[in-house]
Amino acid sequence: DMYMGGFFEALKPMYKIQWDSQVLHFATLAVPPVYNSDLESHTLPSSTLNDFINSKDWVLDATSSSIRTLHLLLFVPSQEHSPLVLLDSHDNPLSPPSLLISNWGGVSILNTPHPSSGGLAVSTQALQKPMEQYLGLLRQLLGVDTAQ
Repeated sequence: DMYMGGFFEALKPMYKIQWDSQVLHFATLAVPPVYNSDLESHTLPSSTLNDFINSKDWVLDATSSSIRTLHLLLFVPSQEHSPLVLLDSHDNPLSPPSLLISNWGGVSILNTPHPSSGGLAVSTQALQKPMEQYLGLLRQLLGVDTAQ
């Protein structure tokens, strides 16, 4: 509600939106990232982005076939693959680091420092940029004008 409440409220006359969340731990990518020394990052080229979701390892909740589901995934790369950069068709970094996946939804990458011990905690402040990216992805997926 903090990030999407106003947007969902504005869409009520057109869409019935339900917002659910799910956490997956240690999900691997379908295509392994490649280290790019020029960018000092692990990268995924645009040619592999439609295969970003590893449906064998990622058990994402599904709904009935009569309900249209849009998935919005926040992917936090492992320490081994951090930072992770998505590349466009000209091998330039995508900014913001997010993408649409046809007939599925969207993905936002959150590169965040990994603690030396204990679990990874993501602050509300760290979620602000990905939530803004989700809002942009939702606007694109739903065909909603960006001007308000």
